[in-house]
Amino acid sequence: TLVSAGVPNLDQWDENAQRAYDALQHAPLPSTPPVQRKGEGVVYAVGGSEEFFDQEVVPCVRHLTRLENSGDSWRHLTKRTLKFMLFHERRQREFKKWDLVQNFFDATEAFEDEAPASMTRVSDPRIRVKSVKAWAFYRAPFERFVYLDFDSRPCSWHAPSDVLAKLAQSGKDALLHNQWPAQAALTGSAHFRCEHHSAVAAFRRTDASEAALRFFVDAFAHMKLRRDQPALMVALRLARDRAGFTHSDVDNATFCRAASGRPVSCDAGCLLLHKPMKYDASNIVVSVGRRGQGGKAVKRALAALKLIDRDEACVSPDEATPEKCRVLIGEQYATPEGAADVRARYPRARFIVPAAPACHADRAHVDALKRAGIPEHALFELDLRKAADAGRPTHWRDFCAFVEAWSSCKTQNLARVANAWLRRAIWEDAGPGSAEK
Repeated sequence: TLVSAGVPNLDQWDENAQRAYDALQHAPLPSTPPVQRKGEGVVYAVGGSEEFFDQEVVPCVRHLTRLENSGDSWRHLTKRTLKFMLFHERRQREFKKWDLVQNFFDATEAFEDEAPASMTRVSDPRIRVKSVKAWAFYRAPFERFVYLDFDSRPCSWHAPSDVLAKLAQSGKDALLHNQWPAQAALTGSAHFRCEHHSAVAAFRRTDASEAALRFFVDAFAHMKLRRDQPALMVALRLARDRAGFTHSDVDNATFCRAASGRPVSCDAGCLLLHKPMKYDASNIVVSVGRRGQGGKAVKRALAALKLIDRDEACVSPDEATPEKCRVLIGEQYATPEGAADVRARYPRARFIVPAAPACHADRAHVDALKRAGIPEHALFELDLRKAADAGRPTHWRDFCAFVEAWSSCKTQNLARVANAWLRRAIWEDAGPGSAEK
């Protein structure tokens, strides 16, 4: 594979890349930026369905809001040193949770408002999503900016500022993250014949960076692929060859990815994490329902979302421990004291209470967990009655967003999980009985 390959095997330049390069190598260099760029900021882009919006964008915005408000309860009332900009599809303004997201950002812009028709008229949604991203790079209204995908999470509110400080110290046009560790050994034009990771990048306003950003849009429009990295590769090589573009690496301690070989954890000194719910071992999911309340349904749901550990030690509730397993289901964790102990050791743990809201005993249990120190944002009440209705997938979508497993969230399959448990359970006025087998 590329991860373990020798440096000579990393060349990703193909005929499609060469055609785009040839088509653009004589195009005029940009004389002015597309917008007035001033100040510093953070840029995000989103395209796609409301389901994706709810399951990836909303959790990230909530994470950023908690970071902004943490430590200093008045921080959110002070002037931000960085502005946050979102590029999006126009139709997303009609999404139910649009206001929640819009209210966090200092400014938003619909992709269709300014992008050329060659990009906005693309019908393939997978290409269109990447078009919004390429356009966001080009239209960023900042002299210095960090671009982040929504699955690239800052470990602190100051992390984007720290990345921009690294850019200033480098004296280069941009900071870019190598797709593969061995790529760092490539020099000259060979380095630009392989892709850079586009989930995080930082640029400052220079003639060379303006060329790179313009070529990114043009190369993407020319190639029309479902990935943006090949177009960025072509753009960076064009900018290097024609405008003297230079960059430094976003090192593996700044942006931690599983492919880089470093632990994906804020505890490991990272500034930014890539897909932390999938790769951060401290992101533990704990079922805190009491006996007979649907713990097996939770386990099957998490297995359907590909979050259950394959380690045999994690199969038995009596043997599963936070040190070994990412999913904990057992009576020892269901008590407020047990949950609080896990939370104290793993502050990013998330807790699921399988319950029916009408059950007074369940409500008392949730209240006890909160009194024990489990914060509301780390607690999800899984209503198995509501979840069993395949025609109303919203509850499962919220559940998938909570555990950040949007790509594997098949709501009808999950509804069958809840139905299977309900068929085995005895429901009485006070709630589910203890007939779970």
